[in-house]
Amino acid sequence: MAHWEAVGIVATLAALSLAGCEPTIVHPKPTATTSPSPEPSPVTRGCITSDFEVGSGGAGAYQGDAVYSMVLHNISGLACAVNAPPQMTITLQSGVQEQVAVGNISTYVGVDVGPGQILHIMIGSPGYCANPSNALPASSLTVNLPGGSLTDKRVNLDVRCGVPTVLIFTPVDPPAITARNAGSAAPQ
Repeated sequence: MAHWEAVGIVATLAALSLAGCEPTIVHPKPTATTSPSPEPSPVTRGCITSDFEVGSGGAGAYQGDAVYSMVLHNISGLACAVNAPPQMTITLQSGVQEQVAVGNISTYVGVDVGPGQILHIMIGSPGYCANPSNALPASSLTVNLPGGSLTDKRVNLDVRCGVPTVLIFTPVDPPAITARNAGSAAPQ
């Protein structure tokens, strides 16, 4: 675009603005050389409990929180989507159940889990509090999906410093098994 064309466009937009008119920007139509790339089609099949096998990702610390990771391995052979936060509860060793807080709602937008992928769910509770009470250890985490619920009974998480909250909810590819890290499972 030449300098004077740009000046003309700016002057026209300024005049329209002063006149109280809303400028309309017309984008050029795509040509053979500027065609937009096709958007991937979203997965429309919702995830159900029978799509997954429950696994444990273990406990640890993440950004100041005490955390526990639950992994759901998609064994269905079909892609599925989780487009809203599922209801999750933890069960304390005392038997009391607590609702897991949703956390950042954008975490759940467009979560497509492909065949063989793992849905990684990390929950956390503040790792420090000013006046810590007695430990409140959780013993299980339950995720409710259409078709029922999935429970991991290997949870090791102390929630005495605050409500457990979902920190990560994302699909990941499973780690590749190689002869180096498979041990005796490696082909001879």
